[in-house]
Amino acid sequence: MKGLYTEALKHLSNAVSLARERGTDSEFFRFHLGMALVAFGDKEGARRELTKALELGGESFKQAEQARKVLASLR
Repeated sequence: MKGLYTEALKHLSNAVSLARERGTDSEFFRFHLGMALVAFGDKEGARRELTKALELGGESFKQAEQARKVLASLR
């Protein structure tokens, strides 16, 4: 199972990097990277990405509630 998360982390990290380089940072990619980091066991990285997803997404961010719940569980 860890192998799948490793691949997911690689692809999601690339997506986040490309979006940032293009000036289109994405709460969608940040959220999914954060969730993959949770599954991988990287709590600090997950906190960073989920927090950034919430900052980027504002009130229209569909996964905001889920992101907040996961962040609360990481404390």
